[in-house]
Amino acid sequence: MVNATSLDVEYQFGFQDVPERFGHNFNAFHRVGLHRGLRTMAEDLGVEILLGKEVIDLDCGDGLLNFRDGACAKHDLIVVADGIRSELVKTVSDLDVVPQKIGKSVFRGLIPMQRLRDDPLIWSQLQGEPSGFYSTMHNGVFSMTYPCSSDEIMNVAVFHSTRPGHENDEGWSSPATKDEVLSVLDSEALHPFWRAVVNAAPSDEDFKCFPISLREPIPRYNNGGAILIGDAAHPFEPTHAQVGCLGIEDAQSLATLFRNTSSASTDIARSCQLYNDLRLPRGNVT
Repeated sequence: MVNATSLDVEYQFGFQDVPERFGHNFNAFHRVGLHRGLRTMAEDLGVEILLGKEVIDLDCGDGLLNFRDGACAKHDLIVVADGIRSELVKTVSDLDVVPQKIGKSVFRGLIPMQRLRDDPLIWSQLQGEPSGFYSTMHNGVFSMTYPCSSDEIMNVAVFHSTRPGHENDEGWSSPATKDEVLSVLDSEALHPFWRAVVNAAPSDEDFKCFPISLREPIPRYNNGGAILIGDAAHPFEPTHAQVGCLGIEDAQSLATLFRNTSSASTDIARSCQLYNDLRLPRGNVT
């Protein structure tokens, strides 16, 4: 964390001991790259991914799925992973929870690192610094940068009070412009570094606006042979940057718990309950 005006370091937290403490490096992934890698791994194992199969109804007890196109399917285990606005969370958890916008949004952009290296104002601050988070707070606006994709792309996030015209934004794809991002960084007291980073984006298309929503924790992640994982189970604010991590933890927990589980419905339900007992405290508290 740096001072908004001078860029003097106010707080620094190192990750050098992360491998020793937690057994692995600290990594930041471009979400598209993470999705692509997971999909490749699944398909290499023979998993067939069917797109455009929207589920409209789920019977947890019988393992029945009804699709928008009129088709239906029956499975021993059903994993629900349809995000914070899950249409099936009530069916699984018995609690009707709806995400609520909190009047805050985040402008997000991905900028090629070379464009930052080419700007003397920007690179004079970043050169020689270890890869990590670089952030500041000013006038209620929280700005953050961190590299991903092997330090070839810089993620830029500007958290702010939702601006006029963005009240009805949904998801990560709502368009924004560089001028809109710059408008929340217009204080003369703010170091010009932050505006320079935004201006380094090749075009307006590099920025999106995402509304921040909160959802109440749910009492359970399982029902019969159906379970919730990822944001459908435990949505996070984007400031945590942990949704992918927790989703992978969920999946690995399933792999471990179901390694020796038979196809008998009672065994599946028992493993689903174990998953819930292990993951519910972790997801809801984190």
